[in-house]
Amino acid sequence: MQISAVIISIAYIIQEVLNRYRRFLIKQLDTGANAGDTTSIICIEPYVPGLTVTNSVKSADSKKDNAYVYGAPYSLDWFVQGSIPKGRESFIVKASIPDPEHISAIEFNQALTESGIPTKYAPTTMR
Repeated sequence: MQISAVIISIAYIIQEVLNRYRRFLIKQLDTGANAGDTTSIICIEPYVPGLTVTNSVKSADSKKDNAYVYGAPYSLDWFVQGSIPKGRESFIVKASIPDPEHISAIEFNQALTESGIPTKYAPTTMR
């Protein structure tokens, strides 16, 4: 009886982790002071190994997020374009993660390593 409760708990935790990473890739963009200025990406969370993001976002007089992030599923080449409000030090744009299961495996492996639990193989997923 106790073993099945542990298995259910582990399954629930794994599902919650996968849902967390399925939701968003967060980008913080530094905007220029004038409409039409280029923006720069400050940070992408969570870290996605090998991810490249081509940024074509410009500052605008608009007060809302008009930036769009797109890329193919499982691809590490993504694009962000459109506009975001000018004069902001930090602006968050949310998007889906290209391979949420792989990111979960990477972070789980990292947590094990940081806890002193060695792993034999590199984190991976099966499709």
